[in-house]
Amino acid sequence: MFLPRLLLPTVTILMSAFSVSGVISAPSLDGSVRVPGEKSQGQLFDWAPVGPGGGGRFRGPVFSPHNPDLILLSGDMGGACRTTNSGVTWEMIPYDQLRRLTQSNVRESAQQRIWGFATDPDPAKARVVFTGCTLGFMRSDDAGATWRAIPGPWEAHDTREGHRESPRLVVFSHARPKIGFAGFNPGTSAAAVKKQGARLYRTTDGGDTWERFSDLPPGSGHLIAIHFVNTSPRRVLVAAANGIYLSDDDGRAWRPVTAGLPRSAASSLADSRIHPVDMAGSEGRGVFYATFPTHFDEAGKFSGGIYRSDDGGATWRPGGRDGLFVDASKPTEFLQVATSESDPRCVYLVMRGPLPSSTHDTGISMLYRSDDGGDTWSPTLVQHPDQPGYNIENTSWNTRQWGWQRHVSGLAVYPQNPDIVLASTYACFYISKNRGRTWRQIHAPDGLITGQPGGGLQIMSVWHYYFDPHDYDHRYIASTDFSGWSATRDGTLWQQHTAGNPWNQNSYALAIDPDVKNKLWAAASTTHDIPTWKYQRGLGTYRGGVVLSTDGGRTWQSKEVNNGLPGRSVTDIWLDPRSAAGARHLWVAVPGHGAYFSDNDGRTWQQRNNGILPENLNVLRITGTPAGDRLYALTTIRHSPKGILPGALYTSADNGLTWQQLWRRPGVVFPNTLTLDPHDPRTLYLSALARTSDPDATDGGVWRSTDGGQSWESIFPNPTYAVSIDPRHPGHLYAASWARSGDGLHFSDDNGKSWRRLAGYPFWRPMNVAFDPRRADRIYVTNFGAGIISGVLKPAP
Repeated sequence: MFLPRLLLPTVTILMSAFSVSGVISAPSLDGSVRVPGEKSQGQLFDWAPVGPGGGGRFRGPVFSPHNPDLILLSGDMGGACRTTNSGVTWEMIPYDQLRRLTQSNVRESAQQRIWGFATDPDPAKARVVFTGCTLGFMRSDDAGATWRAIPGPWEAHDTREGHRESPRLVVFSHARPKIGFAGFNPGTSAAAVKKQGARLYRTTDGGDTWERFSDLPPGSGHLIAIHFVNTSPRRVLVAAANGIYLSDDDGRAWRPVTAGLPRSAASSLADSRIHPVDMAGSEGRGVFYATFPTHFDEAGKFSGGIYRSDDGGATWRPGGRDGLFVDASKPTEFLQVATSESDPRCVYLVMRGPLPSSTHDTGISMLYRSDDGGDTWSPTLVQHPDQPGYNIENTSWNTRQWGWQRHVSGLAVYPQNPDIVLASTYACFYISKNRGRTWRQIHAPDGLITGQPGGGLQIMSVWHYYFDPHDYDHRYIASTDFSGWSATRDGTLWQQHTAGNPWNQNSYALAIDPDVKNKLWAAASTTHDIPTWKYQRGLGTYRGGVVLSTDGGRTWQSKEVNNGLPGRSVTDIWLDPRSAAGARHLWVAVPGHGAYFSDNDGRTWQQRNNGILPENLNVLRITGTPAGDRLYALTTIRHSPKGILPGALYTSADNGLTWQQLWRRPGVVFPNTLTLDPHDPRTLYLSALARTSDPDATDGGVWRSTDGGQSWESIFPNPTYAVSIDPRHPGHLYAASWARSGDGLHFSDDNGKSWRRLAGYPFWRPMNVAFDPRRADRIYVTNFGAGIISGVLKPAP
């Protein structure tokens, strides 16, 4: 259904198939778990995406060279997905097999070629694909469905001063498919990048065995692309951050290519080198394209942009600019370039130019196509519904949202047919099968007038999932970058409404009135991902506040509910259920400013910090007992001029007039979540993350108190985002483990005495679990970068 303008911020329907089944059985070495009350063997959790698809940056799309319907894709939040039907349905690759695919410290546009399909058409090889990730040098023998690490000498690399342990690029020759290279970037230190080049391993048997072959010249920088050149049978062409290099002896010795290429415009003579942005081409035709930073000199002469080689990379000439939007007065970047093996005269180019000041302006195209080898160009992806030439056939909730009009962040062309092309942006993923004349969004199911069906590519961060106490079929979420979501039809059809919310980018928590239907408050912020490591130093400065809706989230108001608040990000909100409707007692957490209280539905607020250490007012969470006789405020890490200040847990028995410290642990600085046991509110679970995101960090964990916080015991050693407690089953606990940067969902059925990781849960960084109040076999898991994943426990066959 083609609805280019009818679906504005709206909703989401049923799950497009992306599913992973995870075995849940008796405790075993594989990390599966027993769920009491059910048979202990052969049970399955069926995991499925139920949130809005899209809404994050997609990277590294690729076609299988043997089948254009088989597509692999990664996201900037660490997950990876595959489709076998051109994006009609998606499945997430389990994080314990593949996560955080290899990244590079060169610019984003050079981080696209992260998959390496074998080019051998032999059925035994055609399903082989390689990649690099934090788990090592990975291989799949079933077209990306399952993965395993390949042992080899790269495991002994010194990742700081030597070379990385996982490859940046894996490529195979089209003409000689048994031959391939795996390229490993220099180590993480600046000295390593300066003193050595990338290391190449070579295979002559289609990837079954690899041998160390050669290193690129010292200082050549991180890899961008590797190409074989069949027109010169022993030639290999490489683009790296600091030059283009050519070998005519199969890749043993390398020489820099300079003929016709633009030098750096840097004023320093020390950096008058060649700095390609991207490179693509056809091995069989010997035609290649490369993009470079652009520059206008004082006389108005243009340099950089796109260049072409017709002799296998030995010499280059500037490409044409006819049809491209290039403004000498404003910065314009030439980024990704892609073409096919079969017809390199058809080439696609990504540009990033000056964006319009408003997302509702018509803007400019960010993706161009040339059919004459780069001499002339025409826009091929027109994303704005009001722009002449708008050419997206279907629609989804992303239309007109921020991010969708941004430059293309991922680009791929099917090697056998340049008509078939993929393009991803900061929020969307598109496919065209007619050279970009028209496109389809494939990150989410087609939008409807009544809403957005759920499912598709889950990449947003969702903090909480809520059941409406007045209508079981109605759901809400608190989410990052795109807030204001609610769902109907058993949580399968989503709508997004942000009208009236001045901080509509992010909502961190909701408080739903238990007696007044359609009334709810939201903790809002313009800054996302609080309190993760990157955003800790700015706590207390980010803008935000409280917003109120009285129509079920369709419209919001802020002026009436922020009197007395500091105008800064709010990360938690709690409603005292004993308070009277119309005069609700509300508490909010405002990192950097402390705890705030309202006794009149949020119309006015009072700061209540007496007893909280003034040097750390990073109150992140605030909650209370159902009886309202005890409040809890959790502060988190603060980066101060004097160093790192740890967070602590406080309690109040006099409605926040005074606070007493309950918990603080030496060496634990990043407490993140406090959970009250719904079966016994005197039982508390405090979850802490590690001080840094380093995979080797071990501080953090879960502590429990059974006496209201007077004494504590450690019950789970992993750095943990949150513990969720099943109100339907006493003693059933779920821990969102972020050990090793992310370790999935763990489960205990004995009140935390023992834990097992839920085998098959597909994403590495879960956050909170919501429990279906009517169906004891269903849970909903929110994730930091994978939306909402539902789990349905199925009985053994």
